[in-house]
Formats: sequence, C-alpha cells, structure tokens
Amino acid sequence: MITLPLHIRDEEIVMKKRILGLVTAALTVACTLGGTMAITSGTASARSCGHTSEGIGFWTTHYYKHCGGGHVWVDITVNNAVQPSTCVGPGEERNLGRNVTKAHSRGVPCGPSAW
Repeated sequence: MITLPLHIRDEEIVMKKRILGLVTAALTVACTLGGTMAITSGTASARSCGHTSEGIGFWTTHYYKHCGGGHVWVDITVNNAVQPSTCVGPGEERNLGRNVTKAHSRGVPCGPSAW
C-alpha cells in the first residue's frame, strides 16, 4: 500500500470540497430558475378572459386576454383618457401596462380576421 504525504491528502480534500461546493451552487441556481419559470408560466395561463389586473396601487399591472376565435380591437382607457386601440389575436394575452382604468372589446375584427 502506498501512503501519500499529508500535504497531498490535504490538497485532495480541499479540491473535493471545492467541487462539492460548485455542484451545490449549480444545483441551487438550477432549482431556483426552474421553480420561477414554472410559477411564471402557471400565472400567465391562469388569467381569465378580458381585462384583469395584478398587483396593488401604483404597482398594479393590467392585462387583456382574448379568448375569442378571431383578432379583435381592444379599446383602452388610461387615467380616464382614451388611448389608441390595439389588435389582439385569438388566445393572446397582452400586457397593457399601468394606470389602465378600462379595457374592453366590442368584437370589431382587425388584422387577419378583418381581411
């Protein structure tokens, strides 16, 4: 049996600890990112059709999800001022931003549905 000097065995132990630390850090990052992605995609698909909002006060973000079959114009009002309408496709969810006081569709076709 060959016995290594103490300083070589110590370096070997230090190297193994470093590798174990790097593997642990990589797994932590991977698990954190994987969990975030699952939560984000789950939140987006859980929104109901039409105008919805998420958040509190100034930090409230507004969305419009169109569940109909064709593209439609969505009328948006921000701080009680009418904004240009936006064309939303079937199954599409659009982030409308903040300070939205109203968002609705009258079913008027736009885009490929209007051609």
